[in-house]
Amino acid sequence: MPECTNCTYKSNIERLEKADEQNKKAHRNFYDRFEKYSNEQTRIDERYNNICATLEEMKTSLTIIQNSAGKKWNALSQTTVGAVVGGVIAIIISFIFE
Repeated sequence: MPECTNCTYKSNIERLEKADEQNKKAHRNFYDRFEKYSNEQTRIDERYNNICATLEEMKTSLTIIQNSAGKKWNALSQTTVGAVVGGVIAIIISFIFE
């Protein structure tokens, strides 16, 4: 600022310069916080995507386990029914050939 000896606006200019400096600091603070929250949101999004991927893997594993248990149950029920039917046929044959 050029020097003046009897400047009536000097105090106003100094206040404006001080306000300008405070505004610059406030804006820098705001943008720093904004950048910080943006980075945090990126990390949260990454964690969320990892959780979703893990959940999908767990659903797939659960489906495999359910299908496996269902196959075992079907095999067990078929074996049981076959044994009962075979036993009934054996009893009928034993009565016929007695």
